[in-house]
Amino acid sequence: MLRHKFVGTAFLCALLAISLVGVALANGALDGQDPAMMVSPSTIVLAKVRVITVHTNIPSCLVDPESLDLNGAAPMSVN
Repeated sequence: MLRHKFVGTAFLCALLAISLVGVALANGALDGQDPAMMVSPSTIVLAKVRVITVHTNIPSCLVDPESLDLNGAAPMSVN
């Protein structure tokens, strides 16, 4: 029983670490002066993906949230 809890805890820790590394890489990939975007997941299968995250180095004050859409779908939030 203790072994199962350890394996479950180790799996959750590994998943959290992978998520944090992904966010750090996404934000680091957008350093610089030129406008850039990174989309996650990198391959989008619309029948399977419910959430798409876009990281960009474009200041949010320059973006009109009403102008954003993905094939007719408006964003849930713009930060």
